[in-house]
Amino acid sequence: MNTTELKLSAFADGQEPTPRPRENAVPVDPPVVAFAKLYISNGSVIPPSVMAGVSWVGDFAQVVLHREGPFQVVLCLCRPNSNITPHGHPTVDSLAFYISGQLDFQIERDGRMVNVFDPGGMIELPDGRCALNQAMVRFMPGQRHAAKVGPLGGAFLTIQHWLDGKPTSVERDWDGAPLSPDHAAVLKAREDGVTV
Repeated sequence: MNTTELKLSAFADGQEPTPRPRENAVPVDPPVVAFAKLYISNGSVIPPSVMAGVSWVGDFAQVVLHREGPFQVVLCLCRPNSNITPHGHPTVDSLAFYISGQLDFQIERDGRMVNVFDPGGMIELPDGRCALNQAMVRFMPGQRHAAKVGPLGGAFLTIQHWLDGKPTSVERDWDGAPLSPDHAAVLKAREDGVTV
């Protein structure tokens, strides 16, 4: 048994791996290990960690999946029946990709908020995916946008270019009404020049 097989066997039964010689035995991965290998071999990756990569603001969680120079990729999770109020990010150019749930993205056009996606496209396909899976919208720096989240909650991925070269979390680069009292405190501290 090689080192990898020893490590994988520990996942199978939760016990310390012990080498057991087997004659003519072909090692079989536990189903979860086989699926993990398939997932990774298809181009999916386990993202590199960022120590300060999780943030919460009101009903929303953000997880930094990748950060490189002025760019980052963030997974955003939204509680059911929540709203992201109209706002802009003055120094962030971003793409938002629909992942799951009920998300009604809006952007400002000609002074009014308009829906980005056809709500009729938010249906389940026979294979279980949503018809809007991976639908994308661009939020240009400072462009006001918002979202209404339905009873299923929602998830989306943003790919961000921080024009100041210093990616953090978009709730800090925020021009609009705060999402919660804690968010208001973060924005007030930013105005006062205090790092939170």
